[in-house]
Amino acid sequence: MLTGLPSRLAAYVTRTVRVTGELTGNGQLLVPSALRVQLGSRWIAAEL
Repeated sequence: MLTGLPSRLAAYVTRTVRVTGELTGNGQLLVPSALRVQLGSRWIAAEL
């Protein structure tokens, strides 16, 4: 599961994304530190 503000993440629901961050102790929740969105052959940093 990914944490974040739904209003910021909603725009990326149908896109291919790469998320980096830290897993919680039980490994069930990802607290993101960076989000990149694929646009064609490029990856663009997105606001969390």
